[in-house]
Amino acid sequence: MEDIIINNILIAKFMAEKVDEGGMTGYDWDDLEYHYSWDWLIPVIKKIATIEPDNIGKMQQFNPYTYDIDRIYKGVVEYIKSYNHKTCN
Repeated sequence: MEDIIINNILIAKFMAEKVDEGGMTGYDWDDLEYHYSWDWLIPVIKKIATIEPDNIGKMQQFNPYTYDIDRIYKGVVEYIKSYNHKTCN
């Protein structure tokens, strides 16, 4: 469960949510639902698509029509880690 919270915080920061030590504005860390809610995850996928519009092959891993939210969630987390690494160096 701790990994999910850490990954959800990573996503929240990527989405430029207002994040402080206690959580996001209006949410506790435990309330973040990126790992099981399409309503939370789809906006993240859309943001990634705006960053990588020409990289269709890579974006296929985020295709919500696979209906496998666990796989897509993990792909989103890995993308954000890679993105953060590239933008910080």
